[in-house]
Amino acid sequence: MNQEKLDGHHGNKILKISIHATGNVAAAVFERIVAGFSRESKREIASSMRMMMDEHSALYLRLNKQSLVCGRIELGGNETVRVKVKPRLFQLKQGAEGFYRSVFA
Repeated sequence: MNQEKLDGHHGNKILKISIHATGNVAAAVFERIVAGFSRESKREIASSMRMMMDEHSALYLRLNKQSLVCGRIELGGNETVRVKVKPRLFQLKQGAEGFYRSVFA
């Protein structure tokens, strides 16, 4: 875990925390995030997936920070927690979109 103190646009203090999870830990975290989404959120992700992916098959999710504090997983909001998901190569046999569609189906 890395912590970095930053100054926001308006001079406010920001603490950026970066966590890099791999293997089984990363898979468990991702499964828990997916399980927490409503059906509507999963449909929203599936429909706008191409805009949420980069050229390296990584998927970027922005989770509502206030909802997370309350124990719910929701997309977007004014303050977000950014989650980057990068599957292993063997998981992408059906392509990145196919992998993510199967997860969010």
